[in-house]
Amino acid sequence: MAGGTFETGNSIKVTAGTQLIGGQQNCSLSMETETYDASTKDSGVWSEEEAVGVSWSVDCDGLIVVDDAGLKALFDAWKGLTTVDIKYGTSTKYKSGKAIVESLSQNSSMKEKSTWSVTFKGVGELTENSGS
Repeated sequence: MAGGTFETGNSIKVTAGTQLIGGQQNCSLSMETETYDASTKDSGVWSEEEAVGVSWSVDCDGLIVVDDAGLKALFDAWKGLTTVDIKYGTSTKYKSGKAIVESLSQNSSMKEKSTWSVTFKGVGELTENSGS
């Protein structure tokens, strides 16, 4: 790889609205294409798929930071069935869109730090800010 710069996971964070979610350890962005099988008898053994839609989601987890405003905002959005503005990336280069809190969980095991996890399901378009 000649002259390439690699992105590190430490610089990728998720914000919900204006709140950075505290204690983040892992996050992932999934972008999927919904397809329709348009195969006919003339297709033979080959499937003929057509793209009919796209969707996106973000998964994130981390350690619970006591009194974290970001986790409070997630709970309020989940309870209120409201969408949140999501940013996935760095402060200058990110993907963003509106999403619902599809799941929000907390795990508190004996002798371990408590953790949280959240899944956001995109509502509408995912846009990209390239930082330029």
